[in-house]
Amino acid sequence: MRISVRVWQTALFVTVIVVGQLVVSAWISAGHKASIEEIAAAQRLNEATALADLFSPFFPLDGDNAGELRDRVKRIGDALDEEIVVYDREGALVASRLSREVPDSVLRRAHVEGGEEEGRFAEVDFEKLGLVIAARPIFDSAGLKVGVVVVGNEAREARQALRRVNEQLTVAFWVALVVAGAVGLFFSEIITRQVTRLSRAAAAIAEGDFDQRLPKRWVPDEITDLAESYNRMAAQLGHAFDTLRAQDEAQRQFVANASHELRTPVAALKGFVELLDDGAKEKPEVRDDFIRTMRAESDRLQRLVEELFTLARFDSGAVEMDIREHAVVGIIAEVVHVMKPLADERGVDLLSRVAPAKLLALCDRDRIEQVLVGFIDNALKHTKSGDSITVWARLKAGDLEVGVTDTGDGIPAEALPHIFDRFYRVESERGEPKKGAGLGLAIASEIIDGHGSRIAVRSIPGEGAEFSFKLQVARA
Repeated sequence: MRISVRVWQTALFVTVIVVGQLVVSAWISAGHKASIEEIAAAQRLNEATALADLFSPFFPLDGDNAGELRDRVKRIGDALDEEIVVYDREGALVASRLSREVPDSVLRRAHVEGGEEEGRFAEVDFEKLGLVIAARPIFDSAGLKVGVVVVGNEAREARQALRRVNEQLTVAFWVALVVAGAVGLFFSEIITRQVTRLSRAAAAIAEGDFDQRLPKRWVPDEITDLAESYNRMAAQLGHAFDTLRAQDEAQRQFVANASHELRTPVAALKGFVELLDDGAKEKPEVRDDFIRTMRAESDRLQRLVEELFTLARFDSGAVEMDIREHAVVGIIAEVVHVMKPLADERGVDLLSRVAPAKLLALCDRDRIEQVLVGFIDNALKHTKSGDSITVWARLKAGDLEVGVTDTGDGIPAEALPHIFDRFYRVESERGEPKKGAGLGLAIASEIIDGHGSRIAVRSIPGEGAEFSFKLQVARA
């Protein structure tokens, strides 16, 4: 059987209140009872003292005094509805007026304790006897103890007062119980409502809705902390889910683009092979042209596969940088040496500038050369004969900057945010077909990220572009 938080909390709250109320009621009742019994005992002692003074003239007893004393005891007892017993100095019963049964043990104890020189016996027994018993010694005119008087009274007013107190405590108990139940139900409703919201919100998250948030008003601190933790969790899960969804979409797009890029050279190679089989191989000039084209497509396919493999390794975290000290001038000289034939073929001046010339950088030489070659190759696609490309390195404000600047077409402003996206290619201003797979800058960005830096791009359409990054200086 399931029991809700509301029932549990209300029951617990009421239980605590009931136990507390019972303890307080018992304490108050005991205190009132003690006070009432003390007042009743004091009243009976006062009556016993007054009767002792009243009966004192009858002592020493003789035949006439004894009869008159018995008569006086009866009349006073009847008038006051009290139990009165008088003993002489020897402990013999002289006179009594008993309308109720009083145990001899009580009378004997009252006679003994109350008969002492300073005797003040008082006993309250509302449960068994229903009486308050008191005793005082009787002294004659010379101050000698001549007897003992014992008084018993129902103390109706005291008993009624005690009964009223108990009745009021009983009423207060039930009122407190009802109020406690109502208050407990009220507060448990607040908490239960918040817990219910939490349960519904958790169910919504399980269904993929991460926009649910919990309010944090009118609840205990613990529930507020829980709501804040839930809201943070929901926000983080939502962000993580959006990131995963974006990554999944990017992965699908990557696979689609990669498939498209791979399909083109493969289809070209297949077409050339079929043409050769159909007889083109019998014509030497056609055959040689097909072979050259097939070699070019094979190289293109190889480059594309290598680039895809490199990106896959970066995505899996399998690429480790071989960071060492390298002379920047040597890196740039090697890159210029490799790329100068291509630049000369296009009529583009490829220059280098390093200041100071003895700069040493902490980097992975092969990877940095790969980045610079990619920058130059990208610049060659957007320059024309007579333009220039400069590979440079310099110290600026204690940082080592390395970059490639060209005087070509530049990059359109709308393309700048996307140039590092995979498979993104900027169309030449001269309307030339897009070249490459659009992976070079994406790989370069991954490499520079691995060096703890980022690629900065500055471009003015029609005037050229500049790609640069920073490396850690070893020494100059």
